[in-house]
Amino acid sequence: MIDTERIREIIDEKLAGTDLFLVGIRQSPSNEIEITIDSDTSVGIDRCAELSRAVEEAFDRDAEDFELTVMSAGIGQPLTMLRQYRKLIGREVEAVLKDGSKLTAVLKDASAEVLTLSYSEKVAVEGKKRRVSVERERTIPLAEIKTTREHLRSHLPLHQDDPRPPAIQVTKRQPARRGPQPDIKHTQKKLK
Repeated sequence: MIDTERIREIIDEKLAGTDLFLVGIRQSPSNEIEITIDSDTSVGIDRCAELSRAVEEAFDRDAEDFELTVMSAGIGQPLTMLRQYRKLIGREVEAVLKDGSKLTAVLKDASAEVLTLSYSEKVAVEGKKRRVSVERERTIPLAEIKTTREHLRSHLPLHQDDPRPPAIQVTKRQPARRGPQPDIKHTQKKLK
């Protein structure tokens, strides 16, 4: 079985001085190795291939048979490192708490112990029929959080002043009119 600490050393050496970082290494009993990396900006497929070659070159395929996969941390995957949380500050996340409740909020701050989240909540106000939207800020210890993921909206910006364009934009086109439109009169014929 291949030593994961040796793999970690190779990866740390290759990623030193870049904005890429190791998220995790998983190894199965059948020597299937899965390396997950992330970045403060983005992870290109070329970087994954380069890292895969570096790990493969360090081990003898004749001595050890193994299957190697190098991938970037996907958008829907849970966050596991403080560095991943920090790169999402100012963006919307979905936190599932250990009590089973789910909270979709903007990540305001992250530390090794707590997350600070900001969200809108509708509350009843005395003397008003409708509930009023109020901004809340909540600090939650990481020990109370089961998972946190980046929350993706399919078509709306997070805020009106959000500079990011919507993910999907639908444009409805009107059929072109050609020439003047005749008045259409419907007549009813009487049958004898």
